[in-house]
Amino acid sequence: MNIKCNKIDKHIKHWWLKINNLSWNGLKSKWCHKQGGFTLLETALALFIVCLSLQLACCHMALAQKMQAKVTKSDQVEVQLALIQLEQFLQDMVVIKIDQNGQEVWLVDQQKSDKKYKLKLRKRPYEVVVTNLEDKGYMLLWYRVNTVKFSYQEPLLKMTLSMANGTKIQHYFLMAPQELVEE
Repeated sequence: MNIKCNKIDKHIKHWWLKINNLSWNGLKSKWCHKQGGFTLLETALALFIVCLSLQLACCHMALAQKMQAKVTKSDQVEVQLALIQLEQFLQDMVVIKIDQNGQEVWLVDQQKSDKKYKLKLRKRPYEVVVTNLEDKGYMLLWYRVNTVKFSYQEPLLKMTLSMANGTKIQHYFLMAPQELVEE
């Protein structure tokens, strides 16, 4: 039986080769002469996939812009809250001294002259904090701060912050005159 199948296979193969080599008017048959390229269906499918990818990329970019705007707004709110908090704290304070680099301000409370504080930049976590003179306990105002510079020209305390994200913040605080403090 295998012999007959092999003979039939050879016979079919022989006729198939003859059909493929046929030519009409000098042209080869369409089975023998295929042109390379894409069909209309393949091209349409590829265009659909490209359009879908572009739409997803555009949506992703729009979402990223919205998120960046929210983060920026949140950072601005944090800065404003810290400024308000520091202004309220400084209402009853008087500047005693500022260190040579301008990175630390010593303050004393007008009502309770035994209460003394420092407004300074802590180097390790890069935070601006208010702490007592012994550095026991602190109130965090800003984090991710590269540099801070304080200067005092009575009655204004000028603070310039350089944040890690490149933002620069400059603010003036109105301070009480120094002669009101009893030493």
